[in-house]
Amino acid sequence: MKRSKTMSLALMGMCPFVITACGEQKQEALIYPSVQVCIEDGKLDAAQCQAEFENAAKEHERTAPRYASENDCNNEYGASQCYRPSGSNYFLPLLAGYMIARATSPSNYYGGSMGRAHPLYHSRYEPSTWRTPEGYRIGSGQGKVMVPESATRPKVSASSMFRGGFGSQASARSSWGS
Repeated sequence: MKRSKTMSLALMGMCPFVITACGEQKQEALIYPSVQVCIEDGKLDAAQCQAEFENAAKEHERTAPRYASENDCNNEYGASQCYRPSGSNYFLPLLAGYMIARATSPSNYYGGSMGRAHPLYHSRYEPSTWRTPEGYRIGSGQGKVMVPESATRPKVSASSMFRGGFGSQASARSSWGS
């Protein structure tokens, strides 16, 4: 009896995830860990592969998760997988690869101004799974893949991961009335 109740609760807890995953439309995308692998795949020419990598690198600088400390970043992405951009006070994960989403019109092609390049990352907890800057899991393949449409939407801006804890908030509040 207890096992049935536990199993029912577990299945009920999974329902929102199953419904969300099944209801979302998929979109074609190209995923590559490097420009060289993109070129070898043959779906884009060398200039397109390079241009889309550069676009993803620009997006990476704009949208990558930011961490207050190298330790916080390494906890999420793994040792030696983070860096501090020149002149900044935060840490970013290394760019692990890039995704080129097909433009919305079926007559358009991947790449150039017709597609959209997105930076991709690997978490230390799932090193073979690609993740978007928002942490959205999009799978582990490369080359032509089908990804949820929401994974290809542009991100507005980066979010900072500052972990100060309750002590820093309490000390800040205690000085407000002074």
